[in-house]
Amino acid sequence: GQKASLTLNPLSEIQTMTAYIVAVRQGDNEVGTIQADAIFAVGLTLFASTMVLNVLAQVILNRMRNSYE
Repeated sequence: GQKASLTLNPLSEIQTMTAYIVAVRQGDNEVGTIQADAIFAVGLTLFASTMVLNVLAQVILNRMRNSYE
């Protein structure tokens, strides 16, 4: 699962976002390089997608609670 490739096939091996951050961070990349900047973009994307999923789950939960009252 450490293959850094982009594919639409859900059965192929890919690297997760958190594994990418760790792999790049363990290297000898200096601040200001493309790889160092990329891990911040990946982290922001991971945070944003998690936040969107949490907000969506909260909206669904609130609708479910209101429909049973």
